[in-house]
Amino acid sequence: ISEITAPLRELTHKNATWKWTETEETAFQQIKNALWSDTVLVYYEPGQETKLIVDAGPKGLGAILYQRKNHKWQPVTCASRSLTNTEQRYSQLDKEALAIRWGCEKNYVYLIGSQFKVITDHQPIVPIFNNRHSRPPMRIERWFVYLQQFDFVVEYKPGSSNPADYL
Repeated sequence: ISEITAPLRELTHKNATWKWTETEETAFQQIKNALWSDTVLVYYEPGQETKLIVDAGPKGLGAILYQRKNHKWQPVTCASRSLTNTEQRYSQLDKEALAIRWGCEKNYVYLIGSQFKVITDHQPIVPIFNNRHSRPPMRIERWFVYLQQFDFVVEYKPGSSNPADYL
């Protein structure tokens, strides 16, 4: 990958002159093909153990849907989006809850009707989602209404091991 991306990385140097030639275009197309290949993402298989890893940052959300295949976790989908100006002013708790809601919505066709785990790096949100009698803020409670159609449990994993953080 480093050899393929070398022409593109050259463009990021401080004194580099911007140029988009056949070399850069070829590198760009090779990277796109590599990311779309079956060595990166796998097909979804109903009945396989599934988890959705989500993360919220100051400016965006990320979600990765994984399935266990051949005794290892492999990604099925990767998605990210920017937060709106209003969403950027949400508390971190609200952003993390939004990441769960958005991740489930983005992967609806895969998750509806199946059991799965949601992995987050925000520990305070775990008891809010796992306790059906919790009384979260109204915004999160509205998201709960949407999320009632899914069968999931929220688990905490430290941020250093959260691959959705990169999205």
